[in-house]
Amino acid sequence: MSGNRENTECPTCKSEAARVYFAPHLFTLSRKLSSKIEKGMEPQRMTRDELGAKQKQTKVKTNRPWQVG
Repeated sequence: MSGNRENTECPTCKSEAARVYFAPHLFTLSRKLSSKIEKGMEPQRMTRDELGAKQKQTKVKTNRPWQVG
């Protein structure tokens, strides 16, 4: 991008114009959506009650009794 800083032709009126760069689609995000994205990156602290019941782990049964499992 550093090589393309000079002026270029405007696609609408065909006159000489300076190049303008925008971040992609950041201006179209609503405030509510952008705040949800930011909060989704933060770790959440939860209690044991919020996590739910502990799930029981089942032992894997093998068809080969000589394998230690």
